[in-house]
Amino acid sequence: HVTCVIGDREYASARFRAMEPPFNLTMLEGNTTSITLNGNNLKINDATIIIADVLATNGIIHVLDTVLLPPSRQ
Repeated sequence: HVTCVIGDREYASARFRAMEPPFNLTMLEGNTTSITLNGNNLKINDATIIIADVLATNGIIHVLDTVLLPPSRQ
């Protein structure tokens, strides 16, 4: 289970698109992730959002087709 949190902002898929990918976001823990478009599909790093905008009590969840792993420590 990996959780990527973007702080206190809610990022719906429409907001990602309005920000005109590609761009980077800094996660709460300090790592940077890239948001891109592949055709009509939004991607977070190499993962494709397969179910967008699942509303939760503490924000918005996007279901991905793969697990996001934090960068390896150097």
